[in-house]
Amino acid sequence: MYRKSLGDVTETTAFEVSLEMRGPVPVIRVSGDIDLATVPALERALLRAISSSAETVIDLSECTFIDASGIETILRAQRLLRARIGPDPKLRLVVGERGPSRTLRLAGFEEITELCSSLAEAMAIAAGRPAAETLAG
Repeated sequence: MYRKSLGDVTETTAFEVSLEMRGPVPVIRVSGDIDLATVPALERALLRAISSSAETVIDLSECTFIDASGIETILRAQRLLRARIGPDPKLRLVVGERGPSRTLRLAGFEEITELCSSLAEAMAIAAGRPAAETLAG
């Protein structure tokens, strides 16, 4: 839970970030708003994930908002991954249909990384299978 104070108005935002391993692939799950108050927690999870693996999935399907600091944090993680493993992007974002999907598309994320509609799709791509195979099996 993060509290933001805007003058005489205080807003409480539920924010959670978790890091779990799905086989060899770290999955970072984010819920709530990514902004200046919450981006340090996301950054810590990203640094842990990309330091231990060539691939990382960030599940933003429960993220409700992302500001410029969140976008920059994800871009920085992508640059670090590229510097470590080469130009082939291995950072996948699960954006679903709501939340920051439109913002990330407008920011050009489709050009630099893979945007997936579900965690199953991102994991299938990480495993080298077409996404449809995960629905059948």
